[in-house]
Amino acid sequence: RRLEVDLTAADGDEDGDEDEDEAAVTDGDLRESAALEQLLTLWNKTPPLTQFFVGSTVVVALWSFAFNGNVWPRALLLDWKRTMRGEIWRPFTAFLFYGPVGINFGFTIHFVWTYFSNLEKLHYDRPADFFTMVVFGASALLAGYAALGLSSKLLGHNLACFMVYIWARTYEGQDVNVFDLFLLRAELLPWFFVAQTYLLEGEPPVADVLGIAVGHLYCFLHKSGWLSAP
Repeated sequence: RRLEVDLTAADGDEDGDEDEDEAAVTDGDLRESAALEQLLTLWNKTPPLTQFFVGSTVVVALWSFAFNGNVWPRALLLDWKRTMRGEIWRPFTAFLFYGPVGINFGFTIHFVWTYFSNLEKLHYDRPADFFTMVVFGASALLAGYAALGLSSKLLGHNLACFMVYIWARTYEGQDVNVFDLFLLRAELLPWFFVAQTYLLEGEPPVADVLGIAVGHLYCFLHKSGWLSAP
């Protein structure tokens, strides 16, 4: 049967090209289908709080891309004056912003999905502990941002820094594969992202360090027994 295929290809280049094109399309469709199926499987295995957070971020980001010129809705940004007037969703939705839809957004949301999900799975038997962790981190960051006068557009990024610090302390001493380029000790991972912010964005990583400081405070209070879920 292999001989028949070769003879058909030799009889006419056009027929052979059509067969190759059909095979390529079929293979491509199969790969796309397999990738989508794998993504859905990973999503179904994601814990509920992480699903809610990441899902909310992606939905709003895609809506902004499709209907608002890829600009995050102003109604979802942090504004304390409007919050006091009844727009109480703003302190929550401010943490959903990770920049406009693009390659950087894709990498960031995958990063957030991975570490949030991992930490929530560690608390699978007591989900209230994970919820307390997130609420403490968000509240402390809001207070820190107000005290330092930082832009609220960085809140989502720095909540991720807070979570990464806790993840790094949990897996302290283990090696982490960074973008398949090199290995790094888990406890150094938050500082790697601090250096990345400074070197690639050219900005003092004040907000990143704030996220690490809040994470350190949480670890201290939690281990001391002063902070725990009811």
